[in-house]
Amino acid sequence: MTLSSETKFFLGIICTSIIILGLGMLYVSRPVATLTIPKESLIPPSAHTKGNKDANVYLVEFSDFQCPACAVFAPVVDALVAKNSDTLFFAYRHFPLPKHQFALPAAIAAEAAGVQGKFWEASTYLFTHQNTFSDTLWDTMARDLSLDTAQFTKDVKAQTGKSSIDQDLAQATALNFSGTPTFFLNGALLKNINSPQDLIAIVETATTSVK
Repeated sequence: MTLSSETKFFLGIICTSIIILGLGMLYVSRPVATLTIPKESLIPPSAHTKGNKDANVYLVEFSDFQCPACAVFAPVVDALVAKNSDTLFFAYRHFPLPKHQFALPAAIAAEAAGVQGKFWEASTYLFTHQNTFSDTLWDTMARDLSLDTAQFTKDVKAQTGKSSIDQDLAQATALNFSGTPTFFLNGALLKNINSPQDLIAIVETATTSVK
């Protein structure tokens, strides 16, 4: 059978369309690469940690003390670590966002409290007093946490711990994080964490699998 030039033209269009559609489907079906970072990079010696350091499951959070979402997630993370104390290791990393006026001063205050072994107490205090942040809150926190206020004031003024904050901030900036909190589980960036329940489900699944 002899095809007309018009028929050949339309057949050519159809074949080309099928090829383009097939390539498009192949591209869409390819797995999306997941950002994965080595544990030693995600948890440097300066990071504040809790839980079982030898656990097979580790959770890392880049957080901002003035971030409302971080304040919502904070007690959830605490509960997860407490519930899975044998199977979960948690590390806190600083990511004070420039848009938050008191984020960096709060991080410095937390580090100053950490010098006296009360970083986690300061962390809880800061998140629960987030709505009253001011330049005078840090001194109030020191008294409420029974810190050596003279030492605390000295460390705040000297910005003790600022180098570790800068290290955390530099890594978060280099990785182009869009906001806080940003979580990593076993080195892999967790996406689509829209609520504390999402985080609970993922972490519980991971910890249950190793029990």
